[in-house]
Amino acid sequence: MLILYHVTPSANIPSILQSGLVPQLGQRSAIAGETVPAVFCFASLDEVETALMNWLGDYFDEDEQLSLLQVDISPDARLGEGAEYEVVVLSSIPAVAVEVLLHDVWNEAGLTDDALIISARP
Repeated sequence: MLILYHVTPSANIPSILQSGLVPQLGQRSAIAGETVPAVFCFASLDEVETALMNWLGDYFDEDEQLSLLQVDISPDARLGEGAEYEVVVLSSIPAVAVEVLLHDVWNEAGLTDDALIISARP
């Protein structure tokens, strides 16, 4: 299994826990110029932190609550090409393969003046 991380608005959690993550072209995909439906993930918590403190954090409203998910990707999942910091998953990710690590990233993670500190839970 490949362990990846996905950031989503917390309002999406009930649907994700019921139906999983389905590749799609959403609001942020359109802004970023994406053309292939996908689930966009990160390979490490460091990459999540960097993205949230920079470009990804800019895509969300300041008051929008965000959740951090850990996803287990099966070996037969289809992966696509993406930027060096992302893993593009072209296959659906079933709900049983999704775990919510943080329900509110900004309030549950450590936040300093210039860094977001996300610790993996045991």
